[in-house]
Amino acid sequence: MPFRAGALVSPSLPQPLTTVSDNSDMYVYFSMTENQLLALTREYGSMDDALKNMPEVELKLNDNSVYEKKGVIESISGVIDRQTGTVTARVVFPNESRLLHSGASGSVVIPSTYKNCIVIPQGATVWLQDKTLVYKVVDGKAVSTLITVSDINNGREYVVLDGLNPGDEIVSEGAGLIRESTVVK
Repeated sequence: MPFRAGALVSPSLPQPLTTVSDNSDMYVYFSMTENQLLALTREYGSMDDALKNMPEVELKLNDNSVYEKKGVIESISGVIDRQTGTVTARVVFPNESRLLHSGASGSVVIPSTYKNCIVIPQGATVWLQDKTLVYKVVDGKAVSTLITVSDINNGREYVVLDGLNPGDEIVSEGAGLIRESTVVK
């Protein structure tokens, strides 16, 4: 409050005695990249349909705990910030417990679902500059193959977006020790 108890106040003061706000629901703002926005629009056909079909999100608080209530993304700005290449999205979280406070920070966690995908252990990959390689077993020999993996991973496995087909055999462990044309049993 801007005034102490006992201070003389009048209706002509330029500042309010106090500010009252409803924090039973809290708005959380976060950024999405232009590519994420394009992917959402392509997946759902329009931004309105994307908003209707997006899953509930979690809020990871500053102390790394996860807020007990899930939130709903209710709006995504249509204006891309030229400096950052991002758009602003807004999530509403119920706040009956009054745990969330205005100005606090955290991370919004959006679940990702992949259907009919190829998942490989991270130990099966080799990073070469900015490229991801696996070794396919072709005619009993290791053949390096470029693949594209999702940026989202669980720390143990990658979802392969391109470069492998169902039924391909790969070296699943120790790929960093393999050389091109190594005989594989």
